[in-house]
Amino acid sequence: MEAAHTQHEVQHLLPARPLRAAMLAFIAALACLEVSAGVVVSEAWRQREQGTGGLELYELDEMLARLRALEGVVVIGAVVLTMLWSFVAVHNAARVGRNTRSALFAMVSWVLAPIAMLFIGRADTQQMPLLIGIGTLTLQAAVLWLPFGTIGSASAKIGGQRAPFFHWYMAMLLGFVVFRVFTQGTDVLQMRPSEDLGTVASMSLVNGVVIGVMMMMAAEASRSMQQATAEKLFQRQQLRDDAFDRFRHAAHEHELMQRVTAPHA
Repeated sequence: MEAAHTQHEVQHLLPARPLRAAMLAFIAALACLEVSAGVVVSEAWRQREQGTGGLELYELDEMLARLRALEGVVVIGAVVLTMLWSFVAVHNAARVGRNTRSALFAMVSWVLAPIAMLFIGRADTQQMPLLIGIGTLTLQAAVLWLPFGTIGSASAKIGGQRAPFFHWYMAMLLGFVVFRVFTQGTDVLQMRPSEDLGTVASMSLVNGVVIGVMMMMAAEASRSMQQATAEKLFQRQQLRDDAFDRFRHAAHEHELMQRVTAPHA
């Protein structure tokens, strides 16, 4: 019966590797786009420092707008793929760990967190005081932790680690803050002091590196989750095989005892 149940669990494990590869590819693409945006803003800064520009600045502004639009598409794709991977990974962990409650919390948090962050972000405008803007970022940071905390807890339930998910969260939070504070809504035609463009260019390049680091943290966290799931499944299979071997050995000994005692009966 235990063997049949374990085999049933194996059959219901979902493939997580393709989603993991797609998720990491989208994050890598986002890092490349952020670096490209930094290069474009840097060129605009150079032209404004030299007092040139005009048509060139307009073309750079159009190029930056296209990059930001493409970034938005890639961000949506990365978020959707991360959610799908988390659903599959948590489902598999729940199957082998028999911990449905942690899986449910993790799935719900991955659905609600992006919605909550968008809702909170809509309340933050440039006309608001700085203190309210900082409070908004703090609240978004707390909301962002929920899915990473819950999936880290689900990983710990099957013998995995929480730390990789914390590292992933910190890298994502840093990239998010840099984008919101320094690079969001950049307009190379309307920026007043040229030094602002220099700051934006520098921070865009830095954010590209941060997103690259985030990709490595995501790779480590997702790998550790999948490895913990595989190890937990292997442990259960080993326990099943050991129990079956003990049962078979006891049955064999019982059969031998019957053969020995049968002639004397």
